[in-house]
Amino acid sequence: MKKVFLLLSAVAMSFGAFAQVATVTVDNVLLKNNKTNYQSDGINVPLENAIAADDVVKLTLKGTISEAVEGLQVVLVDNTEAAGWWNELSTYVSLSEALAKGDAINVTIDITATAASEGKDGVKLFISTTNALVEGITSLSIAEGAAPEPPYTDAILGTMMSIWGDGNKVEGKTLTFGTTNTGIGFANYEGGWDLSAYGTVTITLTEQPEWAEYVQVNVIPNDDADFTEFNAAVEEGSVTVDLTQCTGKVKQLYLQAGGTGEMTISEIKFTEKSSQGGEGGEGGEPTAVESVSADAFAVVGGMVYSAGEITVYNVAGKAIATASQSFNVNSLEAGVYFISAQEGTIKFVK
Repeated sequence: MKKVFLLLSAVAMSFGAFAQVATVTVDNVLLKNNKTNYQSDGINVPLENAIAADDVVKLTLKGTISEAVEGLQVVLVDNTEAAGWWNELSTYVSLSEALAKGDAINVTIDITATAASEGKDGVKLFISTTNALVEGITSLSIAEGAAPEPPYTDAILGTMMSIWGDGNKVEGKTLTFGTTNTGIGFANYEGGWDLSAYGTVTITLTEQPEWAEYVQVNVIPNDDADFTEFNAAVEEGSVTVDLTQCTGKVKQLYLQAGGTGEMTISEIKFTEKSSQGGEGGEGGEPTAVESVSADAFAVVGGMVYSAGEITVYNVAGKAIATASQSFNVNSLEAGVYFISAQEGTIKFVK
């Protein structure tokens, strides 16, 4: 894959003198769904001293945008616990007007601090769009050269993201851990997922990463129960998590690694409680899958079954989710969808 990068240089000046200097180089900037617009993860501004009011951060942004936007903006934030995790140190500064897909951007701009930071660490730049979310687009990128692959979207869990950790990123199913002991996976902070219909979830990697001292999957319930009860170690590239012990909804499910490097997910597979061995079936596969016919291809009890792959499309014809053999329509937001498999296509309204 061609190496892509985005150069961000931050220079802080006070009273016209170069009091602080920092340069940051990253591979790309990924802007993710942030409820009202698209926003990047925090980009660190390494400083020798804390930011003071009237200090200036000089930002140089170069790259090509992967999707059309009405405009881009940037804000300086004290992103530390002492500052409440989000204390804006500047106003939002415009980086560009409207950009079409594939347009290049090359801009250098000053961001003047309007307040002081709590310390020199944890001061970050956040780049975001000025427009609201666009249907069918979960993220967009700014990179020099080819745009990175968008993060993988699971039919049940949604879009994969960095849960926490500087330097973490997701391209397709490839996870890059930029900081050790950090997490990448899925989060639902708007009520959590109801996974009560499922008995297990199996996450399979293409290979066990040699660079990682450990790899584990953490499942965090909404009630903040002790997550150590729900840890499961990834061994030989695979792990199966027992979901029956989670009695309430789940707000996070993520991989945590002891080390820095890349790992790639091969498959994420859920099994229903009723399909785990015994009379319900063998090997965690729903027995109903073996006998699905075109006439039987329908939403039944919140589930769709197929003998092969299932793809869900929105009304614009954009594929928004895929699954193997079974799909839970309860994971979809309200709307009109077309669910397609080898048995046919059905329209579903939620």
